Amino acid sequence: MKLRSVKQITPDLVANASDYMPIAEKTKFVEYVSVRTLERLELRAETDDGESISVPPIYKENPELKRRYEMGVFVRFYLGLEAEQVDDDPYMLSRDDYDYAANLHIFNQLERLKQQRESGVRDKIWDIMQDFRDLEKYLNNEVFGIVNAQNDILVRASNLIATRFGASALETAMQEFDAAKQELTDYAAQKNV
Repeated sequence: MKLRSVKQITPDLVANASDYMPIAEKTKFVEYVSVRTLERLELRAETDDGESISVPPIYKENPELKRRYEMGVFVRFYLGLEAEQVDDDPYMLSRDDYDYAANLHIFNQLERLKQQRESGVRDKIWDIMQDFRDLEKYLNNEVFGIVNAQNDILVRASNLIATRFGASALETAMQEFDAAKQELTDYAAQKNV
């Protein structure tokens, strides 16, 4: 059934929906989507003498892309609906399809269906939503980890030294850092004697 033909989430649609995505498929989705929802922000800094220099970029999440991917997997995998494919991307929804699905208020409709006395439908919705929330958490944790790793100040400082002064300057700086660390360790050991 095509997404655009759905006007309302029905008990029959829920009955035919998938309520569990295997962990291997979740991992495949998360690995694919997590890097595609990041934006690289190029930065420049001005030196004391007024020169503009490039500094290592920072990364942030693109919330629109993330929502289009999440709604895409919900519509396609969990509800089993067909939607227009965007650039051969198996998970992404087009903006129009996203807006159509969001305007259906799919999640609100599912919540209202849970209120019905049909326990089979209610239980199935609970299972679908729990598994989807698990997938969302998995994706959120992965994106958070990548952003933090990419934006780590030491990584960015190392990249700046390497790009500005060359790899040998980074190696020299690391050797000097190790020497200073050893001196501090030795000094602390002498004080504690």
